[in-house]
Amino acid sequence: MFFNNCLHFFVANYSNNSISMDQFLICEDDVDMQDFLNAFLHTMGYEYQIVEKGEEVLPILQDKSMKLLLLDLNLPDMDGKEVVRLVRNDPACKDIPIYIFSASISISQAARDLPVNGFISKPFELDELERVINNNLGKAAG
Repeated sequence: MFFNNCLHFFVANYSNNSISMDQFLICEDDVDMQDFLNAFLHTMGYEYQIVEKGEEVLPILQDKSMKLLLLDLNLPDMDGKEVVRLVRNDPACKDIPIYIFSASISISQAARDLPVNGFISKPFELDELERVINNNLGKAAG
C-alpha cells in the first residue's frame, strides 16, 4: 500500500530526531492512515496517541495533558462535528486546538464553519502536518 511504502521516504527525508514532551491526540479510524501517521510521527519523535472512535476523545483530553487534537470528521461511532462540540463545551478542554482532516470536499466545506483552528485536506503534505503540529506544540520546524 501507498502508506507502507512511505516509511523509507520518511526516514530518509524527515528524520530529524526532534523530541517533544508535549503530547497530542489523533482521532482517525482508517487503519492505513493510522499506519501512515504512526510511521511519520514516530520517525519525527513526537509524543502522541491515536484513537479510532469519537467517544474516546473527550475522556483522554480530560485525563491527559494533550496540546492538540487532529480529528477526522468521518468516524464510525459519531460525527466528528459532535466531537468538536463536546470538546468546545468542556471547560477543561475548550481551548485545545483542533485541526480537522478529511478527504471529502463536502466535509471540508462543512468543517470550515466549525469552531476549529484549521483544516488539513487529505491527502496532505508532510510539511503541512509537521508545521501544524510544531506550531501548536510551540517548537520550531525541524
